Amino acid sequence: MEDQPPVPLKPESEPPLVVPTDDTPPPQLSIPQPVPPTLQRNPSTHSRLSEEERVRIAQTRPKQSITQRLFPLALLASSLLLPQILPYHRSTKYCYSGVTTLSDDITSAATKPHCFRVAPDGTFLGVGDAIPGIPGFLDTTLNLFGLGGLGTTANVKSVGGERSDGRKAGRWVLPGLHDGHGHILMLGQALNSVDLVGSKSVEEVRGRIKSWVRGREYSEGTGAGGHWGSKERWIRGGGWDQNTFTGAEGVMPTAEELTNDLDLEGKYIMLSRIDVHCVWVSPAVLKLLPTPLPPSPPGGEIVTNPGPGVFCDNAMDMILAVAPKFSKEEKKTMIRDAMTELVKVGITAVTDASVLPDEADVYREIYNEDAIEREKGKKGSEAGAVVRVNAMLECYDRNTYCKDDAEKRKGKRDDGMFRLEGVKLFADGALGSWGAAMLEPYSDKLDTSGVMLINETSLTSVVKDWHANNWQIHIHGIGDRANRAAIDALASVYDPILSTSPGKIHRHRIEHAQIVYPEDQLRMANYAIIPSIQPTHATSDSPYALSRLGAERLQSSAYRMQTFTKLGLPLILGSDFPVERPSVLEGIWAAVTRTPASPTLNRPEYAEDEKEVKPFFPEEALTVKQALRGFTVAPAYGAFWEDKMGRVQRGMWADWVVVDGEIDEDSKAGELRGVQVVETWVAGRRVYCRDCESGKGKEETDSDSDSDSDSEGEEEEKKKENVDQPVGEGWVNDATEDRFDL
Repeated sequence: MEDQPPVPLKPESEPPLVVPTDDTPPPQLSIPQPVPPTLQRNPSTHSRLSEEERVRIAQTRPKQSITQRLFPLALLASSLLLPQILPYHRSTKYCYSGVTTLSDDITSAATKPHCFRVAPDGTFLGVGDAIPGIPGFLDTTLNLFGLGGLGTTANVKSVGGERSDGRKAGRWVLPGLHDGHGHILMLGQALNSVDLVGSKSVEEVRGRIKSWVRGREYSEGTGAGGHWGSKERWIRGGGWDQNTFTGAEGVMPTAEELTNDLDLEGKYIMLSRIDVHCVWVSPAVLKLLPTPLPPSPPGGEIVTNPGPGVFCDNAMDMILAVAPKFSKEEKKTMIRDAMTELVKVGITAVTDASVLPDEADVYREIYNEDAIEREKGKKGSEAGAVVRVNAMLECYDRNTYCKDDAEKRKGKRDDGMFRLEGVKLFADGALGSWGAAMLEPYSDKLDTSGVMLINETSLTSVVKDWHANNWQIHIHGIGDRANRAAIDALASVYDPILSTSPGKIHRHRIEHAQIVYPEDQLRMANYAIIPSIQPTHATSDSPYALSRLGAERLQSSAYRMQTFTKLGLPLILGSDFPVERPSVLEGIWAAVTRTPASPTLNRPEYAEDEKEVKPFFPEEALTVKQALRGFTVAPAYGAFWEDKMGRVQRGMWADWVVVDGEIDEDSKAGELRGVQVVETWVAGRRVYCRDCESGKGKEETDSDSDSDSDSEGEEEEKKKENVDQPVGEGWVNDATEDRFDL
């Protein structure tokens, strides 16, 4: 039988093919029919079950574990708590003997914290042991499960016990200290020039210059710039004050006196007065100027009595025009040198009171380089710029509106390290050189009332230009005439918009506000014009302020710190370094005691017996709390940084200072003695460590557990430590050893 090919089979489910014809009826659609009511599920059937049936069903149902039962609750709790907990995973916890937060929500002694956490982005994550946003019982629960120790704990030792003077020993934290008025580049220049602070005579000035030159040429050699004192490499210095020269009776020195020494003959020398409002030059420099010397320019003075050599205020421009210029790299070095010294005294931020356009460019380059170095993993001062800067722009042509230069530089960094949105204007000169513009003649020099560096009409005009372009305005004002002119100028832009509280919006400031007529003090309060004052100016000026101003003017108008505070103004405090020493702790001392830094603060030039030093108008003294806020909260407000700095508080930049003695809002003046800065932290980075440098300590390491007690070695070091150490090392004024230690 022949094999037949297989016949393909169709699936049984496939319907037969029907070819439609005209007689084929249309297909019928299948519509689902509703379920009869009798067959529908009755949701209430369970409710009609008997008690026995429900018990039987429950007994046969599988039992849930406790974990299964709590899982929904845990899921809900985690959704609520994880946003609070997760940031702590990489945080670091620091514990000290005490933390002065300056936060308004932590006021009583019972609530003062000892610990805080810092996030990886360099901000405070939480203050105290508890995690913010989590109730106390949940925080306790987290600790029981080991979750309260999220992140790492820095190996910070809190020194216990008492010092030999009976005071508490330990490590105490303050918010990062902000000098509300200083000059960083000038400080860097001073660190690399002759220190003349405290000189008692012209002879001592010459001796210090010779000593400095010998030391530099020995350590550096001649160098590419030539010998010190050559036309290409001038000898520079600063800090002299004719008021302290024995037998000079306040008379300005001359060029001939400066080089009345064979070793200095023919040298190019330029020395800044202590207030930086005059320069004293040598005969070699005078030869670079026109002969005879021109008349004094508007807003300046060329001193000719008893002889030429000193140029003040606007007249200094003649000297600066012929002086060698610093290179960009030299300026970078000076800025970095200054910052290295500033962190040693706990300064984490500075409002730089005079920055030229090209200097603003140098700052930006430094911070850009610093950011790159941080990305490479370098820590602290190794990474360069370590201090936050709020800069005031000064135009090349002072007291003008330099629109192009200004708009090109205006702005701020996202990391908060640099801000330039303010401008510096100058109304007058300084009190010590009779340059402050007064309403009445000086009591000790009746032929002069000082100098306005810009007339009142022009000042008002330039203020309007800057205000219209949304710049914060800072006006230098020392004398009562200058301060009145500054208030009038600011009133001209505030009057049309008083209903909008312009003082809080624009925050224009008067720098120094040193001598303000009583009625003008009230006007400052009405316009919310911020006073920026230097407490050490009052104590430094006290030896001659009475003779210069007279008792009535001095008592009613000068150095009004407490008066401005009572008027409700945010009082910004600073040092005006290098005019004064850049030490906030000395500034607090001067503000609280109204006396010069005492021998216990390492200022030997003052009376050894503190009882002999009378407070300078003590009714204007501040409390420690007010002074602390003047160096933290107030300058932050003046820089529009009040939400980011000035307090140890969640969300703010992690800038803090560690000191070796307790200082808080309730401290008294006497408790400031001997306190020193131990460490300085900026953006969560330690940028200065006193004990690390001296070999007493070591860099911070992470630990798995908190440690609030001393190691035996650290106790021994504390016993050896001199508890009466000064706030900072002093400037050595001996002619054979010139230093500029801070």
